[in-house]
Amino acid sequence: MLVINQTDFDITTQGNFMQTHTCKWIKRSVHHLCLSLLLGTLFSCQSSVIATTTTWHVDADNGSDQANGLTQANAFASIQHGINQAQPGDTVLIYPGVYFEHLQITHAGQVDNPIRIMTDQVAKDRVIVTGAVEAIRNKTQTWELVDQAKLLYRTPLNYKPVRVLADHVDLLPYQSLSDLNAFWFLASDYPGHDHGYAWVAAENMLYVRLRADMKYNTSTDPNQLTMAVAPPTGGGTFGSEPNGSDNFNISLPFIGSANIIIDGITFETPGIAGVYTQASDLTIRNCWFYGCRSAVAGARDDYVPGNRAHRVILEQSYYTQFPTYSDIQDVIAEHAQTQQAKSDSYQKIMHWQRKGNYPNNDGVGRTYAYENGLVMNMGQGWILQNNHIYESFEGISASANHHSQDTIIINNHFERICDNAVETENHAQNITIANNLLIDAYEPFSWQPLGGSPLPGSIYIYDNVIYQTPEDQALWTTAGNWPGVLKIGTKNQYWEAIYGVGNEQTIPINNGLWMVHNTIIKPRGRVLTYLNKSEWPLDHVYFLNNVIATWRQAASSELGNIFFDYNMVWPTLPVNESVDPALENVAGPNGQWIPQIHIPSNWQNPLEGMTNIPDGITSQTHPQISLPLPLQIQFRQQIGSILPMTAGPQPRHLP
Repeated sequence: MLVINQTDFDITTQGNFMQTHTCKWIKRSVHHLCLSLLLGTLFSCQSSVIATTTTWHVDADNGSDQANGLTQANAFASIQHGINQAQPGDTVLIYPGVYFEHLQITHAGQVDNPIRIMTDQVAKDRVIVTGAVEAIRNKTQTWELVDQAKLLYRTPLNYKPVRVLADHVDLLPYQSLSDLNAFWFLASDYPGHDHGYAWVAAENMLYVRLRADMKYNTSTDPNQLTMAVAPPTGGGTFGSEPNGSDNFNISLPFIGSANIIIDGITFETPGIAGVYTQASDLTIRNCWFYGCRSAVAGARDDYVPGNRAHRVILEQSYYTQFPTYSDIQDVIAEHAQTQQAKSDSYQKIMHWQRKGNYPNNDGVGRTYAYENGLVMNMGQGWILQNNHIYESFEGISASANHHSQDTIIINNHFERICDNAVETENHAQNITIANNLLIDAYEPFSWQPLGGSPLPGSIYIYDNVIYQTPEDQALWTTAGNWPGVLKIGTKNQYWEAIYGVGNEQTIPINNGLWMVHNTIIKPRGRVLTYLNKSEWPLDHVYFLNNVIATWRQAASSELGNIFFDYNMVWPTLPVNESVDPALENVAGPNGQWIPQIHIPSNWQNPLEGMTNIPDGITSQTHPQISLPLPLQIQFRQQIGSILPMTAGPQPRHLP
């Protein structure tokens, strides 16, 4: 059952998986409680020293950093002052307000006594930590109307901001005022969006235009809205290298275990990411991220030698680049016919306005691109769970998984994703992608290594639901696109860089890429976007125990050694007025192929009313495949997915 709560909080599905894991959690909790009571009794007998903890209160509107911070009536004014006082076991308790701070945490908690930095309640915009220009956001610096016909406004600013939000609506960065006035990337003759901003260096002026139809805002006048103007972008080719104190809303610039919990904050318009950590053992939960190129960024050891952040948990949070997907709907509806008539191939990909270097390196620019997604630079043992990623160009990109190890991506809700929900490139090792709900993700999963060896491997994608709504079907029908569920492979030049020119060979994925027990309903799509040429066949890719309703298998007939079996498959749309004959191969010899065209009306129970449902492969069936079944996946006779999850920030009580 899907439960959509009409609040700022969650989207919930319920199923057997949650009950099982809840029971296990209760058993562990009772065990830990008994152990804790025993240890506490022993400790109290041996020592008269009693550890004390302090709650430090912070109130932007009513506090003072000259107060003692011990009660709400004597609260500090700044979060930073509270953080500076906090010792292991302490809580920094933040009351409603807008905090114009770039916070630094330079000391750690302890495993059993973490430092908590948390809001008094979990609610969107209750506590905002923002990197926005204070005078503009507070409306003491106004916007001048320059052109009434174009609804063009400007305000003084001596740098180009990486993001501009109008009441949380993310405006498209244009490279020039001419582009902004045209809502078009003029050098490439490529369509833009009907709102955006541009910075003119010669004038030190920031220009904005809001949508004339007020589709997203209550006014076309920025003076009537909350305008959050971000700092400059970061350094390096992609604008993701730390180069200033305004890169992040919160940073942990120290090496070691943090043992810190950040809970309930709305993060807004940093230069790079809401939270940045060089430290390991950090938890971020119940947070919102607006105007953040990424929610959380770890350190890269080429930025901080010898260091990566490990064991970071991001959970129950909300990340958006709204209205990234809605904008491409408008572009495709308005310009598809004229774009398809143009000769250049890039013109036919109409949804990459925010990609970065597209088209022809004159789009928004690499250093302002929206491709980063939820997190960047994961180390080992990151857990991304129960998050809601909505209207984003990427969900979790190669910027996150470039060198990740032992990552768990579980129980998340991805919706209206313009490119990939999860990319495993370039070198991800041992990544679990399970029990996620993916609605209208263009190509949900990607294995496209572009950075040499080691290739991404040990990839476990199971118990996910991939669902394409009628609205999304109509969008890509108009655009003429047929996106795949899994984009896999790369161009010859990347294989030649690893193996040498003329050394064509079969490429096995280490420990396999496993697509198992997924429910896939993608009527305007295909199973694979297969990028390898026939002379570089892939091996150790398995599709098992899935329920699949889609258009075709792949555009290519050369699919290497990809293994399909025990799947239930049926077509959703005819190919040249007939069913794609290759799609039957996806069922496999022990699966079930249904040639009749059918689009399930209910993704929660796509097999309703169907008969002859095949049993799935299990460890007891002794499958004849090239690798043993991985122990990480619970293989069941019941095919398809089990999807229990609660995504997004959740109400909670103070500890």
